[in-house]
Amino acid sequence: MKKNFFFVLSSLLMFTVGMYAQSETSVVMKDSFAVKGANYLPEGWIVCAGGNIKATGAAGSGPRIFSFPKGGDFTYGLYVRTENANDNDGYAIYGATDKWNINLLEGDKCQLSFNVAAWKNTPYLKAEIYDPNNNIIVSSIKECLPNLGSSTAVAISGSTKAEIDFDATETGKYILKFTPVANENGDVGGWLETMIGNIQIVKKTTQGVENVLSEDLLKTEYFEINGQTTDSQHKGIVIKKQTYNDGRILRNKQIQK
Repeated sequence: MKKNFFFVLSSLLMFTVGMYAQSETSVVMKDSFAVKGANYLPEGWIVCAGGNIKATGAAGSGPRIFSFPKGGDFTYGLYVRTENANDNDGYAIYGATDKWNINLLEGDKCQLSFNVAAWKNTPYLKAEIYDPNNNIIVSSIKECLPNLGSSTAVAISGSTKAEIDFDATETGKYILKFTPVANENGDVGGWLETMIGNIQIVKKTTQGVENVLSEDLLKTEYFEINGQTTDSQHKGIVIKKQTYNDGRILRNKQIQK
């Protein structure tokens, strides 16, 4: 009888802990390619080809959004290429311009995801995340599949899917950079042409009490949505960060009136 009692009590406690520790994701950044449509270089992106930064807005050639038939891995993709075998000859950057930022808090657990295919030939794509001090905190190289044969006539199928986890090292603005490269070693090359779609960064958050048996609360901090510190009297949307003696950090987004 006593054994059954402790089994039930243990099971109930495990259920209670799980019930109060629910993981959710919130979108930090998502591409707007479907909104802008084909033959457009979207705002918020700094795109370089042949060593020259391209102007945002309508574009009939060079780097821009391409559209593909619906039903594939992605319908709208950003065409990014190199033209010469030089460092920084071709790339796409997001998060380095006003109004289009990637704001993260220290300790945020995030995931960058995207699909990529080759516009032609067999390029690879390097994806990098830079912290507020311009240090690379994650770098990953993916093979671009399939080869689209320079055609937008067929829905994209079997493209490379990337899911890259990373943690924010400090509070501030982060930068995403895509660079076409020649191989898995990241070597430079000329006329490396890639098509990237479904780009987004999500933040994984935990709602509620994460562990009912944890140590006492150590401190509570408040941040504005842009990452700036504030206090409990701030009106509007704030991020409440609670740090516990056992090292856990719990964050909740809330609206204060």
